[in-house]
This record gives sequence, C-alpha cells and structure tokens, in this order.
Amino acid sequence: MKIDTLEGKHSVYCVQVPSGRIMVRYRGKVSIQHNCNFALLYKGDANALMRASTLNYAEALDSYHKWWAAVPNYKRWCDQKELEIKG
Repeated sequence: MKIDTLEGKHSVYCVQVPSGRIMVRYRGKVSIQHNCNFALLYKGDANALMRASTLNYAEALDSYHKWWAAVPNYKRWCDQKELEIKG
C-alpha cells in the first residue's frame, strides 16, 4: 500500500455503499452524495464518469468540473505526478 499526502487543510474520503447514496451532516448542513467515483480520482474524464454512473454527459461534465474545483490541491498533485511519469 502506498499513501501520499496532499498539502492542505481538508481531509478527503472515498466512500462506497450498496445503495450508492451517502448522506453526510457537517456543521448542521446535510449533503446527499453518490458513491465515490474512482474515474475522477484517477484523472478520468467526463466520459469515464458517465460510463461509471447513471449521469448523462451534461451532468457528468458538470460534476467533473465541480470535482476538480473542489480539490485544487489534489489536482495540482495529480498534474505534478503525471509530469513526473512522463519525464
């Protein structure tokens, strides 16, 4: 197992449940989300997200952009690792 640390103050968790829906309450606010999607965690695109979910392309594209906007430190880290791999 390899664990990498991202700079930032937020924790990121990936959750999978049989129903596919996760309800979280944080600071008095409720959020209902879908299962974590590894397609985005591993730099997949909106098409990969669409294939791995019940979203249509427009919904998948919107989710894709929102995901990366919500985790800018992770995106920078992924981009850096991608450059390291390409050499």
